[in-house]
Amino acid sequence: MDLAMDPARREQLPPGTVPLEDLQRNEIILQPWPSDDPEQPLNWSSIRKTINYTIISFYALMTFALIDIGTVVWAPMNEQLGITYVNMNNSFAANVAGLAVGCIIMVPMAIIFGRRPVYILSTAIQLGSGIWSARTMTTGDLIGSNVLSGLGGAISESIVQMTIADLFFVHQRARMNAIYLVMVYIGSFLAPVAAGYCAKAQGWRWIWWWTVLFLAITLVVVIIAYEETKYTPRIDATRVRSHESRGDDEAKPTKLDQDAKQTPEPNVTTFHVQPHLVAHSKRSWRERLALYTLTPGGSRPFLHLIWDTLSLVRFPAVAYTALMWGSTLMWFSILVTTMSTYFTLPPYNFSPSGIGLMNLAPFLGTVLGLSLSSCNDWIILRLSKRNGGMFEPEMRLWLGLVGVVLAPAGLLLFGLSMSKASAVDEKPIEPS
Repeated sequence: MDLAMDPARREQLPPGTVPLEDLQRNEIILQPWPSDDPEQPLNWSSIRKTINYTIISFYALMTFALIDIGTVVWAPMNEQLGITYVNMNNSFAANVAGLAVGCIIMVPMAIIFGRRPVYILSTAIQLGSGIWSARTMTTGDLIGSNVLSGLGGAISESIVQMTIADLFFVHQRARMNAIYLVMVYIGSFLAPVAAGYCAKAQGWRWIWWWTVLFLAITLVVVIIAYEETKYTPRIDATRVRSHESRGDDEAKPTKLDQDAKQTPEPNVTTFHVQPHLVAHSKRSWRERLALYTLTPGGSRPFLHLIWDTLSLVRFPAVAYTALMWGSTLMWFSILVTTMSTYFTLPPYNFSPSGIGLMNLAPFLGTVLGLSLSSCNDWIILRLSKRNGGMFEPEMRLWLGLVGVVLAPAGLLLFGLSMSKASAVDEKPIEPS
């Protein structure tokens, strides 16, 4: 029997290794296997999935726009408010710290209450942060608004992946993550380009007011249109209702009933509810937009879920992924802060629009890289077929070899250009 279709052998496989190809029928095996409930997000129509995913993609775009546009206007903020470059650099570090802490708190909330309330809370916090940033007057304002921005946007790098797992099958997730990352890099790299021109035309505070406007639109759309994707199996007692009575001629007592002591009882009507039977009725619009969705029977305590989240790093695969993603974000943070500090000095003397335009190059590179990574779904199908129909998570790592060469090369080129800028002019970056 084929390994992909042998349940006994599948139980012995490591986590994440699942049958993905039925070689006898030449068909894809859906993973995870959906139930027969049309309200399970895996069973939603393409239009319904597209609407839902479009909303969270725009949410991701605005989150990273809010996080990254501030570095473009460091020079005018230094001139007008007297905030030093050191403190502006510290404010970005505070933002990153908020990203780290907020995620630990909000992931358990998304598990307990569902994705919808966390999206709403996250967007509302970011909206408040944007207003605070637009009204910045002191160093304390700058650091405080950045901490709030980080706390609000922290969940964006995990809840979107949770939503992708809710909506899409294993063989679709590379494409969906590629779309998510395109939106992330539009917010990270193209939004600063627009912010640079906006600061030049309307003043640096307007980059925040425009962000506040789009965040307000995002919040309204999430509230009125985003459906919960956390799935809880539904039980419909009416579908399995049966009538029984002691005087019913159709009642056929089992041998156990015949041997048991009989006690006279009145005729009764009972409901037999079998948990594996789900309702096929469509949920109302009010149910689909419920503020929160609890797990039937409750979930693990909040602090236990926090510990579960942190303890995942014990697994080598998780530790490796965290290390790679964390390293990428670390170098990205270094790039955006050093650009805004050193390239405003001679010989470059870049204005806010010039600093913003420097983000075009990494954006073009990421688009090319993501167009390649979206082929990952096709690759895992081919590799699974060669592996007897079995998918192994490590199959997704092959395309990472391209980044092993390109990422260090890009960082080296950026560092060389920055060292030239620093060598030509040795004056301190602190204002007198």
